Amino acid sequence: MSSPGPDHATLTWENAAHKLQELGIDDYRLEPGQNENSYVFICQFTPGSDERIIRRFEAEASEPADAVQKVVQRVIAWRQHDSAE
Repeated sequence: MSSPGPDHATLTWENAAHKLQELGIDDYRLEPGQNENSYVFICQFTPGSDERIIRRFEAEASEPADAVQKVVQRVIAWRQHDSAE
């Protein structure tokens, strides 16, 4: 995957949902963070054919879009690292 993901400046929930779908992720949620005015975005998915293996990614930020963007970047980085091995 060479695409860096949605641009932070133009990230909308629709863009984020589309990117997550492209990555094969359909289990995600946004929750209030531990600190006031923060948000936690969490996603999990089965990266291969073994349904016993689940990968979970999460990030916390002061803006919901930033939390989503961090998770998308982490998933992309993990996939690039995983495919290099």
